[in-house]
Amino acid sequence: MADFALIARQVILTTASVALLGWVCIRALKRSEEPMWLIIKWVVSAIVIALMIWWVLPLADQGGGGAWVAVVAGLLCGLVMMFTWRRSIGELVARRFDAMYDGGELP
Repeated sequence: MADFALIARQVILTTASVALLGWVCIRALKRSEEPMWLIIKWVVSAIVIALMIWWVLPLADQGGGGAWVAVVAGLLCGLVMMFTWRRSIGELVARRFDAMYDGGELP
């Protein structure tokens, strides 16, 4: 019975997490001015995160020279993420300052 409860809990949590993620993604796509670019950013980010998990982290665990390769690879992955998201993050920060001068998104 304990196994059933554990499996049921995992299924419910996974379903709720996927539903929440889907809702957030759909809402972000609807609010985006360029939905295609947002999808491309998500795909690039997923590739970089997968690369970090399955290539860079095992290199760092090896120690020695592999750890230094992991540091450089991590820096390169960080640069890719920076170039991917730089405008979105810049707009997010600049929007606050812009709102102080022109009233923000008020009609």
